[in-house]
Amino acid sequence: MISPLLLNNYFVKELSYRSNPAFNAEAKVRNEGKIHCGIEFGVAANAPDHFMVALTIMVEPSAVSPALDPYHVSMRIEGYFNFKPETDTPQAQKERLVTLNGSSILMGLARGLVAQATGVSEFGKYLLPAVNFVEILNNSGNTDVSSVGTKEVPAMAGGEKQ
Repeated sequence: MISPLLLNNYFVKELSYRSNPAFNAEAKVRNEGKIHCGIEFGVAANAPDHFMVALTIMVEPSAVSPALDPYHVSMRIEGYFNFKPETDTPQAQKERLVTLNGSSILMGLARGLVAQATGVSEFGKYLLPAVNFVEILNNSGNTDVSSVGTKEVPAMAGGEKQ
């Protein structure tokens, strides 16, 4: 089934990484660090079918050697989405679909960008770990997307100027 959700544009607002001196690729057992993933969601003020989803991703590797993650990573990626005009879906369902599917789409883009950037680095290509966005949304205390960090955004989903 083809989704009525369209990704119109995305921007990398921040991407930085640095090597973790505690990383040891040869160790059989390594110490895990932490990944932090925040989601922000917005609806265009004058275009309720236009949405923004932003992911803030931070990889905080273990400082104790041998560490599992070779890099400290900090990234913010924003995506602008809308729905096909013929989509007959209630607004609340659109918002949930954008939050979950939009976050997954952006995470896939983020994984590729981080892999490409780190591919020429000291420890080689690094793939961000998978993230369960359903769990993040459900653990926010409410299944309503407004609990994730809703804000108004410009109607930029199609790249148009207001």
